[in-house]
Amino acid sequence: MFVFPSQNRLEGFGLAVTEAMAMGLPVVVADLPGVREVIEPGVEGLLTEPLLAPDLADRVRSLLDDPALAHRMGAAGRRRAEARYGLETVATQLLSLYASLRAAG
Repeated sequence: MFVFPSQNRLEGFGLAVTEAMAMGLPVVVADLPGVREVIEPGVEGLLTEPLLAPDLADRVRSLLDDPALAHRMGAAGRRRAEARYGLETVATQLLSLYASLRAAG
């Protein structure tokens, strides 16, 4: 399990969260704009209110109490990370961007 209790509302893209998902870990993350875009709550992990320790503890406990759920979320996170941020996907996106920039002159 990967727990990311950031309180920074200016948090950018959740790279650490994505890396944890790629490792097959279920994630418990603070509900912040940049991080929120990385996971589908209840599928790859759980969101928690920033600065609310009891909420964070409840989410962590729910995964500790249900190893099967934690495993499913971890596997789903790995699939999502590979599909959205895997080498082939990112390379294809970059090549497409380069082609459009070249065409624009």
